[in-house]
Amino acid sequence: MTTSNLVDALEAVLLGDASKIALLKDIPQNQLQQAWIASSRLTITAEAAKSVLRALRSDRISLTDALLWAKLVRSGYMSSGLGRIRPLPLEWKLTDELEIAEITLAVDGFADLDLPLVREALERLLANDSSA
Repeated sequence: MTTSNLVDALEAVLLGDASKIALLKDIPQNQLQQAWIASSRLTITAEAAKSVLRALRSDRISLTDALLWAKLVRSGYMSSGLGRIRPLPLEWKLTDELEIAEITLAVDGFADLDLPLVREALERLLANDSSA
């Protein structure tokens, strides 16, 4: 994947398009770092997090995609590879921090739930979402 394509995929993911996360999951962290440096260094917003929830609810992405997205947004990396990992210095929109944290923690918890409970949690998280 070219640096330009990697930057495009990373920016799409940070804007909430978790369908592109599969393009990033096997990319070495040092290449993600280079893509981050070449990117416009987007700030993570609550709208991006809600986009992931809406995509999961409508089955446009898998639970695995949502989990990878949450890990990237929360920790700045996806793989647990060997050796030191230098996380991407992602920033969350200051006024959205609590909502982003709530959503990423909820998505993490989905890994332990049966599908009906995931659906119920998604409905609860998106209950006040005017664009749902």
